[in-house]
This record gives sequence, C-alpha cells and structure tokens, in this order.
Amino acid sequence: HVTIYKSAASCNWYVQYNHPSEGQRKQSLRTRNKKEAKRRAWEIVLKLRSGDIGAAARRGPRLKEAIEGFLADKRRIGRRETTITEYRRTLEQFCQFASELGITRLDQLTPTHMEQYEAQLRETGIALKRETKGRGAPARKNKSTSVHEKIKLVKSLTKWAVAMRKLRENPISGYQLPADGVPENYCYTAGEVRAICQHAEPFFAAVFRFLALTGLRQGELIWLTKEDVDVQRRLVRIRAKFFRKEGLRWDPKGDDRVVPLSTPALAIAEKMLATSEGRWLFAAPPAPGVIDDRLRASRLWAQLKKAKKAAGVKRGTLHSFRHFFVSTMASA
Repeated sequence: HVTIYKSAASCNWYVQYNHPSEGQRKQSLRTRNKKEAKRRAWEIVLKLRSGDIGAAARRGPRLKEAIEGFLADKRRIGRRETTITEYRRTLEQFCQFASELGITRLDQLTPTHMEQYEAQLRETGIALKRETKGRGAPARKNKSTSVHEKIKLVKSLTKWAVAMRKLRENPISGYQLPADGVPENYCYTAGEVRAICQHAEPFFAAVFRFLALTGLRQGELIWLTKEDVDVQRRLVRIRAKFFRKEGLRWDPKGDDRVVPLSTPALAIAEKMLATSEGRWLFAAPPAPGVIDDRLRASRLWAQLKKAKKAAGVKRGTLHSFRHFFVSTMASA
C-alpha cells in the first residue's frame, strides 16, 4: 500500500509505503506539485513490484549461495552428476580466489577481478585448500583450453543469476572471454594409427580404426545409431538426433550428410550392428561407474591417451584421425 501526503512544515509531498522485507518506510518526493508527486509515487510503485527498492535490491547474493543455486538448477535440468562435480570444483576454486580478495557477493565482481583470475590460472593455478591438506595435489598452471572453460563457467554463473533475477545486471559483462587455445592440428601417420589400434582395447581399437577410415568427427561417431547405417548402400547418415524420452538432443556441425563406407569400414559397422544391443552403433562396453551404453567423448579420449602412451605416440587427438583420413584421400 502506497500513500502520499503533504507536509505542513515544508509544504513538500511525501510518500509512505510498506517494504516486504524492511517494513514501513517514508521519503520525500521533493516536489510541492501534487501531479508531479503522484507521478513520482507511481515510479516507486513500479520499483517495488520489480524489487528494485531496498538493500536487497542493491546487493547481490552471496557467492557460495549463488553457486549452490546454480548447481541445483543444473541438476534439475538433467546435467550429469559427474559434470556437476566438475562444476563444483571449478566454482569452489573461483570462490576461494574471490574470498582472498575480500569478495563475498556476486555483485562485487568486476572485469578487473576476472583478469586477475585469468592471470592466476595461467601463471600459478589455484589449489583448493581442502585438497592440499595431507597429500593433496599442488597448484598447477592451466592450459589455454582449461582457462577458457573455467572462466566460461563463471560467466555462466553470473548470467544465470541475472536470468533468475538475483542480480540486476551482470557485473562482468564487459570482460571478454579468452580464446580457447591453439587447436591440435597434428595428422597421424599410417604407422601411428596401426600402433594406436594395436595397443588399444578391442572395442576402442575398432572405434579408432573407424574414425581413421571414415574421417568422422568424434561427436558424429558417438551419436551414430543403428538406423543411421545403410549396409546395402554402404554408407552412414550424419543427421540431427532428438530422443524425447531421455531429453537428449544433438545437432551435427553443418548440414546433414551421408558418408560412404569402404570395405574395412563396412566390416566394422556390420560387426557393431551384430554385437550392439541398444540403439547406439558404438555402444559403450560396461565399466565401473558407467550407467548406460552411450559412449562419452571423455571416455574415448581417456582410452586414446592410454593407447598412445603404450604405443609411444607423443602427439595427436581424436580429431587427428580425421586429418589422417583427409591426408590419405588427398594422396590416393
């Protein structure tokens, strides 16, 4: 309830209202004109409705509370627990960094603080105090890709707070996200591909060989279903996926397309069709901590690093199989 009244002492108009959290308040409207007083009182009504009046409107949430709300929201929309755990560790690192600067609330952040955070990640890294007790790992410098991903998560936190109306504006909107590092453009040799496949577990050896024979991106392979394979026409279809029941969605990089299969690639596809029990062409084999048969990029990358180390291959990523395929086709 908002009322206006005229002071007999000063002849100015005043407004009186009840704030939801601060109780009854009154203030001068700084005018002797009743029409102008009504207009200014109406502005106060609008601010009350939007929550833009009072100490709570001027201060953002505590950093730790914002992090917990952010993670709870990610869990609500179905983000995996392993991902939530990684988010938590990264945000705890940032919270520790912020507390050392005396920052306890989200709205206290500035672009300068983000520049300092970026510099510390690159130069020394940040070790969580709870992890350094006993035999915890010390701080390590972060690579450009890690710096990019960690800062991207912090920016996501502030954007979420604005969207949830916990902040009136994003305090670090002026900070530019750093580049995502220099991509690894290494191309495997034929000998390196053979060595990697020889030292990999049978299932993953087939995956690596299929990547090298088709030039597929890792995401394209992971999201292949049995329905994408046309044995008669010797091809696989790369197309968008949406599984309503699980809430899973994937879109290819670029337009849908078909990829022809050579005789060795077709043999791998036929073997996977015969052995896979679910919808996926390359169904992930059982392992501790694996809850379903959908192959994840993180597991694929871990297996590649393991095989590379055993084979003595120093460089290369999953995308290097695509470079190998293009190089092989160009020289054929």
